[in-house]
Amino acid sequence: MAIPATKGAGSNNQTLSDLRKDKGFSLADVGKQLNIDRSFVSYIERAERTLKIERAEELARIYGVDLDTILRLYNNAKLKG
Repeated sequence: MAIPATKGAGSNNQTLSDLRKDKGFSLADVGKQLNIDRSFVSYIERAERTLKIERAEELARIYGVDLDTILRLYNNAKLKG
């Protein structure tokens, strides 16, 4: 499933949640890979919890994107919140 054009990789509207869904992962899938609860993944996606650099690196690896992408999307969520 592709991200709609308004939320593409170059868009400031894309979120970590969009990226996760685009890659075909559920919250539970990502939580299991990170060894954290799915609710904590959701908190991170909404920037309601601090995203440590180590966890950001793990997300980048899981999603197959660079660290800058993860940090940009996290910061997008912080600005919206």
